[in-house]
Amino acid sequence: MKILIVLNEGPYANERSYNGLRTGIQLLNQFKEAEVNIYLFSDAVGCIVKNQKPSAAKYNAGELITELITKGARIKLCKSCLDARGSVEPINGVEISNMVE
Repeated sequence: MKILIVLNEGPYANERSYNGLRTGIQLLNQFKEAEVNIYLFSDAVGCIVKNQKPSAAKYNAGELITELITKGARIKLCKSCLDARGSVEPINGVEISNMVE
């Protein structure tokens, strides 16, 4: 089973990205044969920032991304969206990509 989850909302503005990341984790836990791919663009690229310390959030998007990678998910993000947000060092295992790919 191949799954693609596309996220475009910032990690802490609302719970959309959080729910997308949680869904990916649940799919990997429930279906061992699942291939989960997550594509981040727009403000969702904020999910991959190293060493996040969200103060008001009940979760840490960076930790969820790391868990997904550990469980075998592929995380890709839009290079132009990343570039537009300045110098950000992605979490290890995140792939820089583009919309065409």
